[in-house]
Amino acid sequence: MKKALLGFLLTSTVLLSIFLSFNVYLDVPREKIEKKYVDESSKFMILKDESRIHYKDEGNKEGKVLVLVHGFADSLFTFDYMIPELENEFRIVRMDFPAFGLTGKVPSSNYGPEAFVKVIHEVTNNLGIQKFSIIGNSLGGNAAWRYALNYPEQLEGLVLIAAAGIKNEEEKERKLGPKAVNSPLTGWLFRYVMPKFMIGNILKNVFVDESLITSKNVDRFHDFLILEGSREAIISRSTSGDYKNNSKLEIRNITTPTLIIHGANDNIIPVRTHEYFLSEIVNSKALVYDRVGHIPMLEAPIRTSKDIKEFMNRL
Repeated sequence: MKKALLGFLLTSTVLLSIFLSFNVYLDVPREKIEKKYVDESSKFMILKDESRIHYKDEGNKEGKVLVLVHGFADSLFTFDYMIPELENEFRIVRMDFPAFGLTGKVPSSNYGPEAFVKVIHEVTNNLGIQKFSIIGNSLGGNAAWRYALNYPEQLEGLVLIAAAGIKNEEEKERKLGPKAVNSPLTGWLFRYVMPKFMIGNILKNVFVDESLITSKNVDRFHDFLILEGSREAIISRSTSGDYKNNSKLEIRNITTPTLIIHGANDNIIPVRTHEYFLSEIVNSKALVYDRVGHIPMLEAPIRTSKDIKEFMNRL
């Protein structure tokens, strides 16, 4: 019996060691990740709180301005497929929020929703942009509608794509996001054990079209998570209060013309969430895309761009 138990423990230890040897990912130096992803259109801006924000300013400098903001654990690259559809007509500014993309960890350690509003405000101000429309997906949608409440005079239009921030409608996003790394065990696993197959499994919940779960997309999500300090920042963000004090009553104060887009097969934020935005925002219109999941910008970039252009041309 003792020999059998000893054999079991030894085998388990060897198997665990093998698993960890292939799946433990320590932080990767910023220089290495930037070398892989920074291109000729990448820029960095130092904000007042010394945050170094990665952003891109592209398109028609004479056109209306679109500010694009991404979701949880994503980056500005999530809009890549839409840029060719929009750049001839619009000036397009997109940025990586603190904790994510090539921005990653910031000195202030402020990763709450109001911090993202401040980032949008300071970046646009520094670029001399006084009027613009904001397009936000998921967490970025949360920041977008908060921006509309704080700075309505600056906005021409608001586009909410599977927007987060509605209390009691975010159970799955919390499981995949901040709440998922809030316990000591899962926090430790997230900080040190980050196998690529786990990213692939998460993306199966994100996309309907599994052909988008390519090695390139998996590598991108994985690389930005293991960027030095990013996992620490995401864990810190889990206690920042994103899901506390989210009042549905705030939404009805939005006066900016609003387009609401949601994938019918969204497994992260329930599609019914769009109904609340539609009922509470006075000047709003909703579009639901069949056979599309949580990130329409990747699954239906041409349709999403077309609907945004039509919306903008009516403003």
